[in-house]
Amino acid sequence: MAARARSHSASRIVTFATHGLVAGDLKNAEPALVLTPPETGTSLDDGLLTASEVTQLKLNADMVILAFWLNPANVTLTLP
Repeated sequence: MAARARSHSASRIVTFATHGLVAGDLKNAEPALVLTPPETGTSLDDGLLTASEVTQLKLNADMVILAFWLNPANVTLTLP
């Protein structure tokens, strides 16, 4: 996934504005941000940026903005 592979060490402000998933959504074991899913998912690029993957990002930002919304409980979200 581009967000994982790209170096963010020179970015002063990093913003994520996307859907958020809680543990258990889409059978996820942990919370995640929904990014643009690839046409065919792989173990390295499944369209999700999990909480543990966020901790592995190399950030040296002055500010990180996280704006997300949760899907309503009665709406089904599916990834390819």
